[in-house]
Amino acid sequence: MAPRAGRASYRGARAVGWPDGGAVAVAIWLAALMPHSGGR
Repeated sequence: MAPRAGRASYRGARAVGWPDGGAVAVAIWLAALMPHSGGR
C-alpha cells in the first residue's frame, strides 16, 4: 500500500515493501514493556 499522506508520501511507491518507522518503534516499545506488565 503506497503512502498518500505524511512524510512517507514523498517516497510514494518506493516505500512499498519497507516497514513503517513509527510501527517499528511502537513494536520495540511494546516488546520492552511486556516483561514488566505480566504479559507472556
